[in-house]
Amino acid sequence: MNAERDTLVKKIFTFMPLVHRKFFKGMHLKKNIHKMQLLRLIAEADGMPMKYYGEALYISKPNLTKMINRLIEAGFVERKHNEEDRRMITIFMTQKGRSYMEEEKQAMKAKMLEKLQVLSDEEVSALTYHFNEMEKILEKLS
Repeated sequence: MNAERDTLVKKIFTFMPLVHRKFFKGMHLKKNIHKMQLLRLIAEADGMPMKYYGEALYISKPNLTKMINRLIEAGFVERKHNEEDRRMITIFMTQKGRSYMEEEKQAMKAKMLEKLQVLSDEEVSALTYHFNEMEKILEKLS
């Protein structure tokens, strides 16, 4: 069974880059991927302290501060001091940030749908089934 697990690890190492290459190549994500991850997290957990976002995305405090400052300059998020503890800074998504995220999401979706056009309906169904199965299994991991 250890050999099978070892084989699985090797497959994971080759699968993740393959998915990225096939779906995201040419989407100009290199500069935006961290920004989009941070915006997505802020949208999901609006109003949390900066420390929360840094820990969730494994971003150092100085790098997070730079990223947040850029998002503030773009008008996507706003920084507020906690009224109970002025030392604590919380981050909130603006409407402009939500609109930007939705536009980016729709653009990515359109590009991905375009890439999937080469697949038959049966292949799309099989891929959907296997992604669903992978998701069920991966949910069991801590």
